[in-house]
Amino acid sequence: MTTPLIILGAGASHDFTHPIHLGVSSHREHITFPITDDLISLVDTEIESRYSGFKTMRSLITSSIVSKRKSFEECVESWGDYEQRTALLLYLGDYFYKKSNDKQVEKLPNNFLALIDLIKKSPAKGANFVTFNYDLLLEKAIDPTLEQFFNLPDYVKNPIRIIKIHGSCDWYSLMSRVSTDIYSALKQHPEFFNKPNREILTKRWLNQPNSGANQFFHVPMISIPTTSTKYHSCPLEHIRILDENLPNTEKVLIIGWKAGDTFLLEKLRAIKKPVD
Repeated sequence: MTTPLIILGAGASHDFTHPIHLGVSSHREHITFPITDDLISLVDTEIESRYSGFKTMRSLITSSIVSKRKSFEECVESWGDYEQRTALLLYLGDYFYKKSNDKQVEKLPNNFLALIDLIKKSPAKGANFVTFNYDLLLEKAIDPTLEQFFNLPDYVKNPIRIIKIHGSCDWYSLMSRVSTDIYSALKQHPEFFNKPNREILTKRWLNQPNSGANQFFHVPMISIPTTSTKYHSCPLEHIRILDENLPNTEKVLIIGWKAGDTFLLEKLRAIKKPVD
């Protein structure tokens, strides 16, 4: 029995519970996990107040979407203001981390819980998840305490593996302090947006390295959504595990993914057998 591949796009988290449980409009906005275009409307004002550059960027993107009928991803694709791009990166990390740990979210009936239960009862007893979502809904469906995911190698060592192609809201990449603040540092090294250091990673709750505790900036390890995201924000070991398992894959389940990510599309060519 080979291990099935399950691909989760933004729609999987957006529809993580039945609409009947979302309640009134104001409550729905508070706990809904947005798809990309909703990021300009489903805003956490408390987090936004920390990153003024994101507020400015959101206003400009909203105007652009209305006037030119562009998507959020299309707008971000060619965004040249690196201070605002940095603010977007920081905002997204904090936004999805806060929402993932919202007590109201944790109390709701959850489609991920049902999916994990089915996997555990299946003959395979496991699955290879590839997800593009920054949130922690899947991890919490497996272990509400997140102890099974305390360190980065933990994501791929059990029968149910999680490979987060575009990163996670609780991952940080460490960037040397080449400037006085993170905005200036990323402006000096814009390549970091497209090729973060995937070999120097940490979790939000782990301390900085003992030597030179202030020598790094904590940069959220997530890929900013664009129309042509060609890179991954994922530990190299996780990608290696994916590469090892793809050739023998016989079953694939896709939930809420529009098949627009060229990185994964290229990887899927490694599947040698017809799949169900």
